[in-house]
Amino acid sequence: MEKSYSFESLYLLQHEHEFVGCVFISFDYDDFWKDVSTQGSLFFHKLAIGDAHNSKGLGTLALAEILALGKHLGCTCLRCDCHGDRVRLRNFYEQFGFEFIDRQKMFGFDVARYQMPISY
Repeated sequence: MEKSYSFESLYLLQHEHEFVGCVFISFDYDDFWKDVSTQGSLFFHKLAIGDAHNSKGLGTLALAEILALGKHLGCTCLRCDCHGDRVRLRNFYEQFGFEFIDRQKMFGFDVARYQMPISY
């Protein structure tokens, strides 16, 4: 498993001319999804919104922009994972429309995996 994400995959999130968060984005392959074909997938990791911007809907806006990027680039699926015990984060993904795929032990972590088909 890759221990860190490359600088090239880091996207800074800006809202109303202010940097509010960041996310790592990659395409087609991810260590947490080795058991399925992921060609055409956009993966995101470590989506973070700064504490000063909590409860403003910016997480939902960020997911919408990530989905729009996937559409723009012709991706067929948006995928992510998180620690299985992060109930609030898992609910956030599910409320946005992500489908829960499974929860399993990977690389010493309790991982919950989610995906969303990108429709055009």
